[in-house]
Amino acid sequence: MVGGDEVSYGPKLDNTNWRTILGREIAGKFDASRVLMPGQISYDLYRAMLQRSDAHVYLTYPFVASWSLREAIASGCAIIGADVEPVAEFVTHGKNGLLTPCLDPKKLAETTLHLLESPKLSQRLRKNARAYAEKNLDMNQTISAFETLIGNIVGK
Repeated sequence: MVGGDEVSYGPKLDNTNWRTILGREIAGKFDASRVLMPGQISYDLYRAMLQRSDAHVYLTYPFVASWSLREAIASGCAIIGADVEPVAEFVTHGKNGLLTPCLDPKKLAETTLHLLESPKLSQRLRKNARAYAEKNLDMNQTISAFETLIGNIVGK
């Protein structure tokens, strides 16, 4: 699990961070020697990690899909995402990733194990994720679409 301890969305926490809260909630419930939480890593290392990962679990409570989801898709990750509208805009269940209920840890575990135990499914999802990115996530197309939208809104 990688990422910084700062809050990117929503209010800042008083005298703690989400990693500390998670650590308290799951203490003694997992083999800590099998989980690495290095915090924030360099962008190059992050990209290499995405390219090597067996599964990219992207959980978000309904808000927005972050750039990290787009990067994981573009890297050809096998995505397991929260079944919420912002994620479903990018991930089609069974086609370029798998969706799982947002607040159901048992189903998340089942979905993750299913993916890890299904190499053919993983390969298909990875291939389709990359193809989706090539077709839909080109930065120049995205910026051009935003410029057109803004122009239409402001009447230019």
